[in-house]
Amino acid sequence: MNKISTLYDVDNDMLYFNLGEWRSGYYENDNNFPALLVKKERKTKEVIGFLIPDFSIRWKEGTFKNYTCPKAFPYSSLRKLIKEIAKEYNL
Repeated sequence: MNKISTLYDVDNDMLYFNLGEWRSGYYENDNNFPALLVKKERKTKEVIGFLIPDFSIRWKEGTFKNYTCPKAFPYSSLRKLIKEIAKEYNL
């Protein structure tokens, strides 16, 4: 199982999730969760991270309130992490 690390860029209101070691990749929309962009490794298309743009706005609008995470990792860990980060930044 991969370890998830997070970074909240307050100035740009972007919440980054990284799976394991940082690797370069590209972002694409996630059909399971419209507020989330999935970061994939270019060659293998492996999911290596996530990005939530406009995080504080989405949090305050309740975007994540009724979100049911798929049971598969790493989605299963996202809801808890999102709540922890919102609390940490008093959102």
